[in-house]
Amino acid sequence: MPAPRFRLLEAIFAVLLVAGCATALAGDKLGNDATKTVGLIAVFLGAIVFGLDMVVQRRTLDRLVAMFVIIPLGFAIVGWGALTTVAPSVAEEATSWVKSAVAQRLDALK
Repeated sequence: MPAPRFRLLEAIFAVLLVAGCATALAGDKLGNDATKTVGLIAVFLGAIVFGLDMVVQRRTLDRLVAMFVIIPLGFAIVGWGALTTVAPSVAEEATSWVKSAVAQRLDALK
């Protein structure tokens, strides 16, 4: 039986996820905000590539619902848990960003 091979989008997803996590962690340990930001952007790009891979391989409505609702929610929960454990300063900064974004959206609804 041949060894399973990664498709191109799966390989890109894996590289972005691992490199992004390592970069964000290194940036947090070194106190470099730009490096943390680049790492987090790489992780989010990896999640986007993962979603695109799902659409390319399985074109069903169930997969689209999973891509837009369930998977991002799972990434958010797991990512938040890892972030608060490994890099608490980044978690605190992300909390303030989310709070300000929600406040802006609520003000826009008035």
